[in-house]
Amino acid sequence: SIVSQAYEAGFEFVENSDEKFEYAPPFKKENPSIFLSKIEDDFFRLSTQPLFKKTALKKLSKDSLFSILQTANNPSFRSSIAISDDHSLILKNDQLSSTLDIPEIKSMIESLINDFLILKKQID
Repeated sequence: SIVSQAYEAGFEFVENSDEKFEYAPPFKKENPSIFLSKIEDDFFRLSTQPLFKKTALKKLSKDSLFSILQTANNPSFRSSIAISDDHSLILKNDQLSSTLDIPEIKSMIESLINDFLILKKQID
């Protein structure tokens, strides 16, 4: 399973609801929680805790949003920017689970964490 592959890669996900798992980074408070969930067909999604919640996102200036999108366009930025079901700004990666290996899931999780920290630092 994806959860066991993530565990082998060094990330222990705990189920917090039906088919939704959370990794809370130990000892690194600045690192975001990462969520793993099954999506359509044989795909799964890794996503971060909100970078901006709905109310803060509404107050975001066009210049700030433009700056975030410019940063996300950098070739070293591997995550996708998305709006979650509760209208928060998150980072995510969707992947076909049958093609996944341990180094790849490790890279995906590390990229989400790094990209989140890059944007967080830019906005703060």
